Amino acid sequence: MVIITFRSHQMFIWIPQKYEPNWDVKVSGTSIRLDVLEVEFSRPVTDSVGSFEISVDNNHDAYTDSYIGGETVDIYMDNSSGTTISFTGYIENVKRTYEDNGAIIKLIGSHVAGKLLEVTVTESFVDQELSSILVALIAEYATDFSYVGADIIVSSITATLNWNNKPFWECIIDLCSIGNYDCYVDNSSSFHFFPRNSIENVNEAIVFNDNHLETTGLGENLVSVKNRIIVYGDSDSETPIIYTASDTASVVDYTKETIVRDNNIKTYSEAKSRGDAELLLQKNLSLKGKSTALALFTINPGDIIWISVPPQGIHNQYRIS
Repeated sequence: MVIITFRSHQMFIWIPQKYEPNWDVKVSGTSIRLDVLEVEFSRPVTDSVGSFEISVDNNHDAYTDSYIGGETVDIYMDNSSGTTISFTGYIENVKRTYEDNGAIIKLIGSHVAGKLLEVTVTESFVDQELSSILVALIAEYATDFSYVGADIIVSSITATLNWNNKPFWECIIDLCSIGNYDCYVDNSSSFHFFPRNSIENVNEAIVFNDNHLETTGLGENLVSVKNRIIVYGDSDSETPIIYTASDTASVVDYTKETIVRDNNIKTYSEAKSRGDAELLLQKNLSLKGKSTALALFTINPGDIIWISVPPQGIHNQYRIS
């Protein structure tokens, strides 16, 4: 008898792209590209909302009194005409500076999701599924925002939650922590809520000798591992609400603990749900680092993409945070 065994591996073959990047910046619908010196923006997933900073040449004094704050900013980037929106936000701060390039106007602001940082939530949910809680929050507290049903992925997890004047985005973080989910708001003010590490972007990759520029610190990180979570609930309660979640089979053989204090936790059951969820997220080694690359025009927060840099021993899929 001849026994033949097979072992399969996921395969990655990168087809080099032709880079013909184009871009534009518009403020209140008017292009300022010819005077833009530098643009920087971020679109994080879950932990926070995005921001931007744009440096504009003002040596001709054309922008001195042009902006007061609140204006809409659209940043476009793609591999052809420069008409694809990569970021939409609004100006919060206008600064006049003088640098090597002379007179500069700096436009600083937030992503459209930044408006959710100004909203607080007072709600209670009893044993309710996570995505339904999010939909209820959007309907009540984020009426200027929307969602597409396919972008809000139903979970198998329920939660009992009490929030008292808690910032809206901190409520989002709570939901994501409990369910091991990710969440972001896109440039059309539409929510996306999905299991972490579940969305693969097959159109983008960072590849050595192609679009890769630099990778630093990418690897397993013990620093962020926590194997003991202590949760303190409502500090005004007659009976102290304290719950400790521990992992006896941790990847580290000593205690690494963190403390969570949340006055919105009113019961031991809520403290237990929060502690168990935080432990699940923090007890394992995480892969963290930074890669710099050209293009990546279609990347979205939370996407999984390939990073292949053989000289550094890197060839795997990573979540973009």
